[in-house]
Amino acid sequence: MPYLDELHSFLAENGPWLVAIDPEGRDLYDRLERLVDGCAAFVATTAVDPGRESVPLRLCRVDPNLANAVWSDDGRVRWVDWEYSGWGDPALDLADLRWHAALSSLTKGQHVWLRNSYRRPAGDDHFELRLMVWDRLLATRWAFLILRWLWSGHHGPDRVRLTRPPNDVVALRTRLVRFIERAEQVVAGDR
Repeated sequence: MPYLDELHSFLAENGPWLVAIDPEGRDLYDRLERLVDGCAAFVATTAVDPGRESVPLRLCRVDPNLANAVWSDDGRVRWVDWEYSGWGDPALDLADLRWHAALSSLTKGQHVWLRNSYRRPAGDDHFELRLMVWDRLLATRWAFLILRWLWSGHHGPDRVRLTRPPNDVVALRTRLVRFIERAEQVVAGDR
């Protein structure tokens, strides 16, 4: 599965660097390694295959930017700016609304509302199981993306980005720990 491969790659590429530069780097590395191993075990033992070829594809937004949400008088959300949309797994699209860094400041209640308001595809019996898989993978992935931002804060950007990460390495390290904790909460069942 590409997401698991990416997580293993992130750990191999950035984990040793974290151990070398941070006094608590070994502990953070070990926590990240447990998250990756847990994702792999969870995917291997879950009764669904979240791979693209096994999912009833639907049109998905693939853009969690709430600035593109239009709140209607009837309490429903309507989305604009569909430039990143495409055919994909709606469970992945919904998980992205929960774990994307841009939405990390929403309250738990706001996330619950977003999740409960998302229209599930009719006849998709494995949607909730795939959502559990994507929750775990994306929560862990975001911890690694923050780690890459931290690396970039020390070394400069590792690639061309539309959005530049902040250069405040202390704030990025704090954010890394917070995102590791978020992923650990998913593992513990407290989403």
